[in-house]
Amino acid sequence: PDVQRNFLLSALADILLIVQPSVEEVRLVTAHPAAYPPAWDVKGTLGDQRRLIANQFILTEGFTTRAELEEALGAAIPHCAFGSGQKTQNPSSWCEPQGYGLICFLLSCVLSHGLRAVSSDMDVQSPIIVEHGYCSQEIVNLLVCGKASSNVHDGVLSHGSMDLKGLVVPSYHPSIADRAGAKLVVGFLSALEPKGMLEVGSLGKDPALPVWIIYNESHYTVAWLPRDAVSYTHLRAHETPEHLVCRLLLEKKKKNIQNISDMFTSQYKKKYCRMQIYDMIY
Repeated sequence: PDVQRNFLLSALADILLIVQPSVEEVRLVTAHPAAYPPAWDVKGTLGDQRRLIANQFILTEGFTTRAELEEALGAAIPHCAFGSGQKTQNPSSWCEPQGYGLICFLLSCVLSHGLRAVSSDMDVQSPIIVEHGYCSQEIVNLLVCGKASSNVHDGVLSHGSMDLKGLVVPSYHPSIADRAGAKLVVGFLSALEPKGMLEVGSLGKDPALPVWIIYNESHYTVAWLPRDAVSYTHLRAHETPEHLVCRLLLEKKKKNIQNISDMFTSQYKKKYCRMQIYDMIY
């Protein structure tokens, strides 16, 4: 449990330092211990709602080292969350079911980068939480490359009088720079690319670590491989390791579909079975 927790703390610190390379400018949002359970269903005027919700959070800043940041993150992620049996005095930790964890981390990233910076990174000012409660591409890019850009190509593309901003390599904090070099720490792929709807740049396809966030319409998948785990004897002509990852995931999905189909075929007509399978998966 301690190893898992330490890896999580390190990963969260990495993301915050990608969003804001200067640790002195990082802002950490946690929930007030007395504010649990969350008051999501707040009555009254919009002003009343905002004041009540704002009073449920604590803002911590003024860190001087990465170690201080990870220590503060550790207070929000207690040992007991990983089954160690140790007690915590923070009932509103980031790990509480139905708690504040996700929104606290999102607020930490946005405030650390800066509200004006987030807005100026976008092609057009737009919400960061979109329909159905999904995160926007801008938030994904903020966490991956430290800029809330709106696209997934490399750099900036000019389209008429408009500059379309995409993925860039951030100015890394020293604790990340040696590991990442001139690449993104993790990559980004999209199921829309094979459909010809967009093209992901080389920065998203060739990260420093063999880890990719894969977008597929209504959900994200995280795929990773141990270092040097790709056997190049399995690569097809003109196929990169990133293409191999996507192909293996699709083959696995097709296999799962076939297994479900075999299970239902004996009980239902083929047409009805196929309809139910695709309803379950998509």
